[in-house]
Amino acid sequence: YDLDGFRFDAAGEMPTDFWAQVRTALKAVKPDCLLLGESSKPELMQQAFDLDYAWPLLDTIDQVIRQGESATAIHATWTREEKAFPAHTEHLLMTDNHDKDRAVVLDGASAALAASVMTFTLPGVPLLYNGMEIGDAEPTAGAALFEKLPIFWAGADAHRDFIRTYAALIPLRKSVEALRTGELTWVHNSDETHVVTFLRSTASESYLVAINLSNTLFRGNVEGGAGSWQEIPLGARASAPASLPALSLDAFQFRIFRTASMRSPKE
Repeated sequence: YDLDGFRFDAAGEMPTDFWAQVRTALKAVKPDCLLLGESSKPELMQQAFDLDYAWPLLDTIDQVIRQGESATAIHATWTREEKAFPAHTEHLLMTDNHDKDRAVVLDGASAALAASVMTFTLPGVPLLYNGMEIGDAEPTAGAALFEKLPIFWAGADAHRDFIRTYAALIPLRKSVEALRTGELTWVHNSDETHVVTFLRSTASESYLVAINLSNTLFRGNVEGGAGSWQEIPLGARASAPASLPALSLDAFQFRIFRTASMRSPKE
């Protein structure tokens, strides 16, 4: 059938040598097939899978938004996982999953979208889960997992921000090498309890991502923001010169900037 790949459920509950044999057999048939394991286990990424699930990051995002944990926990979790896994490991980055209630319900629309923007700009593979692009609140956990749940596209009008943001974010990621393969550098800002800021860079381009993961307004500065930057519009907003290192973010607002000397990905 020339399938592109396979997702293996509850992969961490099977012996690693079993998955190693599965990998050998499948790659012999189709060397470029993708093997995705539902797990977060370093040894499986050494011997079996091409991609696994970033469960620790998802749990940390939930703690920051829902429980008031400091946003510095995002950086801490990322660093811990980076040390635990083999070099160049790629994880599936998610904010919604069939084992959990929908983020848009638990966190609210603005918070769910802000968290999703973070997963689309960090290294890894972002997951656009069933209906996220329209802010779908339909539950998919429990018994609903085994039922057909069509996306209610007519409900898209209630969350136009989701459609506009993903319509801008997905082609941006596809067209910008720095957002796919660039080096990640966490940068300081003047309220790291609430705001996450980081750079994605290659030798020829650099992008600054700033995300407010709280309902608290941010008016401050970001380290490394000196120089000439241009804001990348996400949605209906027009691109405008940035005043970095001074930075302002409304509650759960996100902003992406590129060095102004670079040409826009659409140019």
